[in-house]
Amino acid sequence: KKYRVFAVSNGRAALDAALKQKPDIILTDIMMPEMDGLTLCRHLKSDPATAKIPVVLITAKTGVDAVIEGLEEGADDYIAKPFNIRELSARINAHLRSKELQSAIDERESRLAAIGEMTTSIVHDLRGPLTCILGYTQMAQAAFDNKKKHQEVEEHFEIVIEQSERLKQMLQEIMEFTNLGYYRMKIQPTPFKKYLKEIIPTLIPEKATADLELVLDLEFDRELTLNIDPSQLQRVFENLLFNAREALAGYFAQAKDEKGVIKVTAHCEKEQMVVMFCDNGPGIPEDRTESIFKAFVSGKHHKGTGLGLATARNIVRAHGGEIQAIGKCDIGGAAFIIKLPLRPPDKATCGGK
Repeated sequence: KKYRVFAVSNGRAALDAALKQKPDIILTDIMMPEMDGLTLCRHLKSDPATAKIPVVLITAKTGVDAVIEGLEEGADDYIAKPFNIRELSARINAHLRSKELQSAIDERESRLAAIGEMTTSIVHDLRGPLTCILGYTQMAQAAFDNKKKHQEVEEHFEIVIEQSERLKQMLQEIMEFTNLGYYRMKIQPTPFKKYLKEIIPTLIPEKATADLELVLDLEFDRELTLNIDPSQLQRVFENLLFNAREALAGYFAQAKDEKGVIKVTAHCEKEQMVVMFCDNGPGIPEDRTESIFKAFVSGKHHKGTGLGLATARNIVRAHGGEIQAIGKCDIGGAAFIIKLPLRPPDKATCGGK
């Protein structure tokens, strides 16, 4: 009653089912046609795809030798027939709790290991904007004495501010990652069309708009309200737009007649709001569309901690949504698609776009 159970009649079918279903736990007899339980257990434990699934052997065999034989094949537990159903249920619960605990430990250890391995790289990345800030501040100070160079001073301070903001974001990403992805969410009902119209244009610096075209296409007629944290979601959008600008800057550096385009669209689909960020840059190799969301993974020319997209995915998931990357979109470059759940009152009216 408590679990979804998938039953098969022999060991061979069980092995095929385990590879397809990826169950949380496997209960198996030892005596079965085509493949017995011990052989099944050996195959399961030798395959990395199924090695961590707990296997409980259930058999009429008794005695120490029978137990040892099962454990030597990698079984996690052994229950002799006849057994009490309450005992079986208790053992299943214990194995599943143990598995959840181990997963949490593995995740924490992988985060700590990643932090340890990438500390030197992060410190190096942080030195970049700090050196830039110091250098341009000194240049501005030197130029300030010459009244004819006030325009130059203003340009220097613009770079100082830009690099300071970049450094602030990098430090924020590191702090959130070391806190295991904890976010202080302030969810509130937000008219989403109005929100996008107001926030998207402000996330691209004014001096960058001369070098690229921003297209905002909202494909839903009436206003829909979403339960979001406007500030946290803004950080996601800011990260995606920054990455697009970085990609376009390098891609169109030598082009004279062409310039970059960033297209942001939103439409309602299957009880979800779908927001897509697309550009006409170089795109992303298809084999990297998933790995780029992992911590410390960044593009070849990206200057940052490699935590931006990992943070973006965590924030979107905290909203009950999902984000994915596509290597090529309809205007040629990469696309990032965010799907956010609609509030219950609006779900009934969202049949398509």
